[in-house]
Amino acid sequence: MLNKYEGNLNKAYNLNITLIIIYLSLLTLCIAFYAIIQLYVDDKSTATNLMIWSATLFPSIALLYTFNYWRKQKGSEVLSKLSEEVFFTINKASKIHEEIYDDHREVLLDRLFNKNEMKETEKSKYLFETIENYMSSIGENSFLIVEYTRDESLKICLKEMYEAYLNYNNTR
Repeated sequence: MLNKYEGNLNKAYNLNITLIIIYLSLLTLCIAFYAIIQLYVDDKSTATNLMIWSATLFPSIALLYTFNYWRKQKGSEVLSKLSEEVFFTINKASKIHEEIYDDHREVLLDRLFNKNEMKETEKSKYLFETIENYMSSIGENSFLIVEYTRDESLKICLKEMYEAYLNYNNTR
């Protein structure tokens, strides 16, 4: 757990150090411009104008830099939320699968003992429709997760899960 907090501290520390380096670079650039201008123009207000220039330029650079940092962090939060949603949807689909299994078991037993035809019940049709909706949701969210993370092992697992679902759907 300590490493997690150290990682966050290091990111914040790196952001602060980077912004300080950017400002010092701007200040150095201003001093260099001031030195060049003082060689050709004898104007004392130039130094003040250059310091104001660096002070007004720095906030916009800092804003862009911190916005990009925030955007990456927000992307991670969205990815976490999508992963959580996929997890709970898979749990719901698993429970529906168990209901389908129970329904089919009753139909099979009825066929064996009463010599009736095997028919798909209304409950079973509803459950298959529901599980298809869940699988569609899982597929869409998983696609976004794979695109964002670029994780090949996750991509392979999702491909195998989809192939298993197609096999399950075709053999039902």
